Amino acid sequence: MHSLSLECTVEQAEFVSAELYDLETEGINEEDLPAGLVRLRAFFLTPFDAAAFFAFNPKWEEEPERDWRKEMEGHWPSIEVGRFFIVAPWSDDSTPEGLLRLCVHPGLAFGTGRDTTTQLCLESLEQLIQPGMAVLDVGTGSGILAEAAYLLGATRVEACDIDFVAAHAAREQLPADIGIFVGSARSVASGWADLIVANINAETITNLAPEFKRILKPAGRVILCGIPIRHADRVTACMETYGLPVTNREERDIWVRLIC
Repeated sequence: MHSLSLECTVEQAEFVSAELYDLETEGINEEDLPAGLVRLRAFFLTPFDAAAFFAFNPKWEEEPERDWRKEMEGHWPSIEVGRFFIVAPWSDDSTPEGLLRLCVHPGLAFGTGRDTTTQLCLESLEQLIQPGMAVLDVGTGSGILAEAAYLLGATRVEACDIDFVAAHAAREQLPADIGIFVGSARSVASGWADLIVANINAETITNLAPEFKRILKPAGRVILCGIPIRHADRVTACMETYGLPVTNREERDIWVRLIC
């Protein structure tokens, strides 16, 4: 096992963590540093060229043989997000009355429930999902948003991801009633979805905007996140071009969530 240490600001930590999850890290530990900085330690089976992280002073270390799963357990306490109680697979914490239990493996793919963008999406799903809806989760990552939609009463839930490893890992975690496939929204039938949720990035969202319009039913809605605030106006203009005006916008930390 090897660890990659990176130093960044608190505001940058979530974006950098997302990049590390895309590289299939086994898990990430976060340590507070002086002056508003944090140190991220991401664990990988094999080291790689970390030049893309040059701005964050990357340092590789070979780690001694240890029980990494046991050590990770202490860094992933159960948390409440709206109506959801998010736990790691090894947790035996009881679910508080009235909450929906979401079990998410913290090292499989991006989307642990502890990151701002996933929390914004969970809160939005809670507001918009009605029983019987058909929901599409684009770029599902860990599958947390697809499962949340299912728990909230969506009758048909489909999830997709272009990363085979992420899609396979999500399939292992998700209920059998949730469909998942390797690919993009382009593979989904026209007029299928009552609601689309996409917690990805601004560039992919703008590229898929016409597909979102095609897939949605006439009164369908879209939840968009993973967008840095500096890109919000560009994404908003693009969605409006395809007849999907933004009706709600929320900013939190460095991120923005848009609902069309």
